[in-house]
Amino acid sequence: MVGITGRLQKGREGPLLHCLAFGVAYALMAEAGEWLTDSASQFSTFWPAAGLYVAALLLTERRRWPVIVAAAAVADLAVCIHVGRSPLLTVATLLGDPLEACLAAWLVLRAVGGVPNMSRLRDVLVVMVFAVLVAPVAGATVDALAVAYHYGRSPVGPWAEWWSGDALGILVVAPLIVAWSGPAASGRTTFRRPAEFAALLVAAVAMTWLVFHRADQGEILHQYVVLPVFVWAAMRLGSRGVTATGFLMAATTAFATTIASAGGPRALAPAAAPVQLLIGVAVSTALILAAALSEQRRTERALRLARYALDHGSDGFLVIDPQGKVSFANDGAGRMFGCPAVQLLDRLISDLDPGLPLPSWTGRWREMRKGGTALYETSLAGPAGQRLVAEVSLSYLSFDGQEYGVWSARDVSDRRRAEATQRLASVGTLAAGVAHEINNPLTYVTSNLAYVADLLARLRGADRGVEEAEAAIREAIDGARRVRNIVRDLKFVSRAPDDRRVEVDIHTEIRSALNLAQTEIRHRARLVTRLDPVPPTRASEGQLGQVFVNLLVNAAQSIPEGSPSVHTVRISTRTDIEGWAVVEVSDTGAGIPADIRARIFEPFFTTKPVGTGTGLGLSICHGIVSSIGGTIEVDSAEKRGTTFRVRLPPAVPVDAARLAGHASSPPGIPHGRVLVVDDEPLIGRSVARMLAREHEVVSVTDPKLALSRLVAGEHFDLVLCDVMMPGMGGVDFVQELDRQRPGAGAGVVLMTGGPFTAAAQEFLEHSSQPHLQKPFEAETLRELLRGHMGHARAAS
Repeated sequence: MVGITGRLQKGREGPLLHCLAFGVAYALMAEAGEWLTDSASQFSTFWPAAGLYVAALLLTERRRWPVIVAAAAVADLAVCIHVGRSPLLTVATLLGDPLEACLAAWLVLRAVGGVPNMSRLRDVLVVMVFAVLVAPVAGATVDALAVAYHYGRSPVGPWAEWWSGDALGILVVAPLIVAWSGPAASGRTTFRRPAEFAALLVAAVAMTWLVFHRADQGEILHQYVVLPVFVWAAMRLGSRGVTATGFLMAATTAFATTIASAGGPRALAPAAAPVQLLIGVAVSTALILAAALSEQRRTERALRLARYALDHGSDGFLVIDPQGKVSFANDGAGRMFGCPAVQLLDRLISDLDPGLPLPSWTGRWREMRKGGTALYETSLAGPAGQRLVAEVSLSYLSFDGQEYGVWSARDVSDRRRAEATQRLASVGTLAAGVAHEINNPLTYVTSNLAYVADLLARLRGADRGVEEAEAAIREAIDGARRVRNIVRDLKFVSRAPDDRRVEVDIHTEIRSALNLAQTEIRHRARLVTRLDPVPPTRASEGQLGQVFVNLLVNAAQSIPEGSPSVHTVRISTRTDIEGWAVVEVSDTGAGIPADIRARIFEPFFTTKPVGTGTGLGLSICHGIVSSIGGTIEVDSAEKRGTTFRVRLPPAVPVDAARLAGHASSPPGIPHGRVLVVDDEPLIGRSVARMLAREHEVVSVTDPKLALSRLVAGEHFDLVLCDVMMPGMGGVDFVQELDRQRPGAGAGVVLMTGGPFTAAAQEFLEHSSQPHLQKPFEAETLRELLRGHMGHARAAS
């Protein structure tokens, strides 16, 4: 029976065959109902065919309902002919049965929105109300009127008997078929417990026989014994167990009362109200219990999954009572605060979240009740005393007459670090662009100033105003050099952080840092420097400068403005007995309190007012120094000042073929030819003025034109090419020249005012290609040319 209706639901092929199978099953169940009918009252305990009819329609697509109705009509007609039912009653059966079944199926499907799930309480109640109680009214009315007309008696009695038999048949059979054949058949599957399921069925038959074994005497004994069986079925085997138990109980009851009805007038009739009422109450109660337990299990399962997700998620959750005490904490909160979640219970939220101080908690609670959810950012004490930045959501919840606050926090420390890094990268990109744009005009400014200074030197003594002009030119050259140094010091922020290590001159990094920090220091303290010899170290370019700038600025900001003659900022270097470089930055400022000294290197920890510090500076310094194998320590006394001590390991000697390493050739090299490739025409003119007395300078603004001249074989003793040019940059120029004339690219010296692209920076840092920083001085250019021509002469 279950298999047939299951095929009706799922089968797409052979619908006529499936409907024929349904018709056969329907006829057999109708015959069984007739066989279990009381000969005196002509009614049975329940009509199973009615339940099969409704279940078949529920599990069948609506467009195939007519086929089901036709199959049922043929079966009804065959049964009526077989039992000798009158034409009037046959017609009533053919009208009443489909009306009842279609109404029941239509009402249930419309109310549920699909095939009912017998493990869902709402669906069970819908089936009981619409299919069991309401729909049989239509069929019973049609059949009762036909009986009343045919036998000439009141329709009330037949109507009640017909309604109760069909209602009980639908209650017993329809849920059985839907639970075993329908989608999402739920409850604990019986197939995993076959022995227990078999024992349950045996117990159902035995208990039912115990209740009705005196039915021939008109007695129902120990009705309560069936209740434990149904409770067992509901709790252990779900809706499938309950429906199977209910069907067996109803069938056993009908069989027992049918046999007993032949025992005389005192026998209990199959359709007697106490019999039907016992079955109806027992089955409906068990179905409701099974559905409720299934929903409870699903809820518990969902709660376990939710709790698992809650505990294993990255966010921390606390539930707070109106007094500010923690009544619930998930494992995420425990990880956030560095302790088991149970240790957070009964603690005040003000002890955990400094953003919710106890004196203002009452006011915050009132605001939360009115406004719903509050969002803010706070700093929390994480594991091992580390500080972390958290985004907090605080919301109000009323549940079961109790009020709670729900505190949820997400650690955004990594995000804040990433944002800070992104900001630094953006500033770096801007700094690189500024450096490039300043260095180009600064190159021809310094070159032309040097040219004018050279001319004035030859005119010295010719006029009294020449010496004043020379002094003015020297001041202008000094100013240009100062601008050049400032632009070059922008490398601290113009370089993206990476893991590549080069040999770094610590004194050079300190001097550059002093240039950048001088403005912050001069209004607060005197600067004292003592730079004793120290070995170079290996680090990423610009990183140590960033450390020294940060330490110098922090030292200056620890001193109030207005008394620079009273206070001192001191930076010194020395080499310790292990051969390590030691850099000390000292100040005479306010000092660091002892209770927070151990936390100054924690990310986001700061003692500065809100808006003036992120708390990342010393953390970044510690990370940089540690990453290169060094250490950073602090000595401080309140109101006496602070000393930061940085120890750096010496570098392993490396050979680097750089421009500075080229040996200069003695003077006296013959006249040479220089090709300048730069999109700024003034760069070429300024180089031509610097070298015009000694060499021939050819200036080209189009790199493709210069490439074609070199490829054609035109000779130049030195090629100066700018790195950043539209269309074809210096790196592309060298690579294309090498491709067309292998080895020719080695004679090109790249000029750079600061690499603006990552590819250009990568090439300059990791290739042996010589390069020249803009702006450059005339003597540097002459030495470079003499070196190239000397090497060429030696090679020839």
